[in-house]
Amino acid sequence: MNIVIGAGIVGLFIGYRLLKKGEKVKIFDAKDLSIAASKASVGMLAPMIEAKPKESELLELMINSKKIWDNRYNKKEFKKIGLKKNSSLLIAENNDDMERLKFKRKFFNELGFNSEFLNKKQTEEIEPELNS
Repeated sequence: MNIVIGAGIVGLFIGYRLLKKGEKVKIFDAKDLSIAASKASVGMLAPMIEAKPKESELLELMINSKKIWDNRYNKKEFKKIGLKKNSSLLIAENNDDMERLKFKRKFFNELGFNSEFLNKKQTEEIEPELNS
């Protein structure tokens, strides 16, 4: 029996690979799986969210990591277990936030990522519980 400590993306992926080899696996995490490490690591799965123009080496590493993840995610077996790919939603609460988002959008587009501004109705369709 293999025991994996941590049910974040890495722990789950290790467990998955062991299962594929025919091994028995138990995965443990200190927290509820819905709030585990993978939720906190969204910046590494969406590198543009945490990217800064002056951190080109780190950004390149994050983008390459995302490409590796996307290649793994696109495999049929991952779709069978219900992995879901979502976009990121950045919210501006005031004019300063809006200016930062305009800068980020330009930066994202220069990196080749698609980004768009949503109006209130579009945002509420994606996140109905968001207090806009």
